[in-house]
Parts: sequence; structure tokens; C-alpha cells
Amino acid sequence: PEHQEASATSSSWLAHDLEAWVCQPSRWSSQAALSGGDDCQLKLWDRRSAGACSRSLRHDAGVTMIVEHPTVPYLFLSGSYDESVRVWDTRALGRPVHSLSVGGGVWRLKWSACCQRLLCAAMYNGFKVLAFS
Repeated sequence: PEHQEASATSSSWLAHDLEAWVCQPSRWSSQAALSGGDDCQLKLWDRRSAGACSRSLRHDAGVTMIVEHPTVPYLFLSGSYDESVRVWDTRALGRPVHSLSVGGGVWRLKWSACCQRLLCAAMYNGFKVLAFS
């Protein structure tokens, strides 16, 4: 079979001052995107205004993971090398709704099928199952 080229980039911008570890479109808004990087920043973007960050939030170390809640459109979680998982509410982004230390840098977060548990890979502290209510 013939090799197919990827389509052209539609937009790009400098999102982080250091390495970007995670980026994703929002599952709830076709115009929103989220990103995180080694600059300790968690950023929310309005894709209609490329390069203009709509909100910047902080962790104490690099942001490695972002997951949106599968059934609650205003909640998302972030994980970081600072060993924390933070729950954010897009309606009030001043500070996290909740922060939980998992004892190791957060490498991956994955919702269980029932949406009430979150699996967390905490680097040198193994895997955790976090209850969410």
C-alpha cells in the first residue's frame, strides 16, 4: 500500500516555556483545548484565538496528565510530578476543588468504566485506585 502523508497543521503556537507533556481537545467543547508542561503550567485554550491562553493554572512541578470527567462536563483532573492529582471545576478555576497526594509523580490517569474510580500510575509509588464521588 502507498504511504499517506499527514494533513497540514491548521494552527500552532508556543504553549509552554518548557517541554509540553500533555495536550488534548476538550470532549465537551469543540473550541477548547487543554495542555500541561514542565513549566508547571496547566493551560486552557480557546482554539478560535490561537496563542491566547484563556486560563493558566499551576502545579508545583511539571504537569504530566489531564483527563476530563466522562460524565460531568465542568470537571477535569490534572496530575503532576509534584505527586498530586487535582480536581478542577471550569466554573470556578481560582483553585482546585480537591488535591490528593499519591506519593509519586503522576504518570497516567484513566477512568474506570463506572466513572467512579480513577486509576493512577504514580511512578515509583505504584498504581493507585482513587474513589471519586
